[in-house]
Amino acid sequence: MNQRRTVLVSLISALLCPAVFADDDALMEIPQPLNDFFQTESVFMQEAGEWQVSVGTDFTNDDAHKTTELSTGLEYGITNSVQIALEHMPYLHIKPKDDAEENISGQGNTSVGLKKGWMHIGDSLTSVALGYEHTFANDDAEVMADDDAEEFSDSDEMSVTVARELDKAGNTQASLQIGNERSAGQNEGFANLAVFHTIGNKVVTGEYNWSEEEQQLTQGIFWKPAKGLEVGTAIGFGMGNTDGQRLLTRVNYEF
Repeated sequence: MNQRRTVLVSLISALLCPAVFADDDALMEIPQPLNDFFQTESVFMQEAGEWQVSVGTDFTNDDAHKTTELSTGLEYGITNSVQIALEHMPYLHIKPKDDAEENISGQGNTSVGLKKGWMHIGDSLTSVALGYEHTFANDDAEVMADDDAEEFSDSDEMSVTVARELDKAGNTQASLQIGNERSAGQNEGFANLAVFHTIGNKVVTGEYNWSEEEQQLTQGIFWKPAKGLEVGTAIGFGMGNTDGQRLLTRVNYEF
């Protein structure tokens, strides 16, 4: 526990330190075609004093269950290069395909996060972001059908995202996120590869998400019908040993 606390304090200190690669005024001039991918953290963040509220719904259909997840999020820019975030899953419903099993409903976890970014390092097309997220095990025991309530524990996630713009206008970008999630007695790595391309007021996205438990390929599109508003939908397919499909919807609003 002391080691985890030391790592956490060190990471937060690094995230809050002044940007050494680009100043905040320069960050305001960098185009931001989208806020986040569907299942991957982007390198972008909110500007100083800017808020973003998000609502999303995921519908998953695999060999054993049909699952509906409702997610909500709130982000705030402390500076142009540091943001904080709050996420909560107010509703989760699991419907087993085995008629002998009962449906399960309840709320999911709550998490808080901190992200620090360095955009266009050395006037290049490369940007980097460091992220930390703490998840509180405050979900309803009923929604965790395969676990005992006594085994629930908080978790800490740390990640680094490296993004490279593929054109000087910033309309196309590829990014790689690598991270690690730690909880009581568990240590799991993950990696997310993502790309987007802007076409007018639409942003086409592609993601490959890998963890030790599952792999998924997601293709989606965001539409910007008004200033600050993003509406998106995507389809995810299980890869490798992961079965099933997933329909994802997102609504983000900045103000």
